[in-house]
Amino acid sequence: MSQLEKVRHDLGQRFLEKKGLNLFAVFDCDALPIEITDIFDREKIAYRNYSRLLLLANGGRVFWDRLQEAEIDSSNPVDDYTIRIIDRYTRECLQGNSTQLLYPSSTGFPLQQLGELAGWGVSSPLGLEIHHDFGLWFAYRAVLLTQVKLPLRVETPTLSPCRNCQTQACIASCPAKAAHMEKTFAWQACSLNRLKLDSPCQDQCPARLACPYAVEHQYPGQQIRYHGAVSLKMIRDLYPKNLVISRGYKGG
Repeated sequence: MSQLEKVRHDLGQRFLEKKGLNLFAVFDCDALPIEITDIFDREKIAYRNYSRLLLLANGGRVFWDRLQEAEIDSSNPVDDYTIRIIDRYTRECLQGNSTQLLYPSSTGFPLQQLGELAGWGVSSPLGLEIHHDFGLWFAYRAVLLTQVKLPLRVETPTLSPCRNCQTQACIASCPAKAAHMEKTFAWQACSLNRLKLDSPCQDQCPARLACPYAVEHQYPGQQIRYHGAVSLKMIRDLYPKNLVISRGYKGG
């Protein structure tokens, strides 16, 4: 990488951080593990034509604050804001080199596997990944391929902070009893509980809110309710209306 390319790279990373995409990982396309490349091959993603794979995420509140300032008028402001930022980043910092945005998109994508590879996400009792700095308050936002040979960047994997949690407040606070320390998170129990008319989990997760780890990075209430409404709609779309009503739950 030339000195000019390095300057562009550093400026680009600072730009992304300022816009709320403050987690940044870079992988060598030639060294991706087979569990990732198998998915790419199945989805017909031509990753071999590129040098680097970039994974971007937000940790904490900054992303939402910048999104509100951008005043995105769309039905999917989170993805549309992300795409706008990535488009500017690729134009100004990758200098028109060939890139391909893989996510956000409709392509089935191994986000959690990439997050683990980046050293960001480890398992938690809630079925969500937990980050060593941001706790449960981080999310994957973008994945792209580029021919620019950016410096490789990953973090050293860490053990889940849940292992040393004395309160296990998330488990005790889960109305659906879906969270477990040793067992797999019970997604169906969680989903059906959220469909109840009087469920406290419709637009927020009491168990997630009860987690004491990295609470200073907890999303603002507006963001929590936004993501809660989006995921609830997805659950309603998954369950047949007659099945939901017959079990006493609100249909979608």
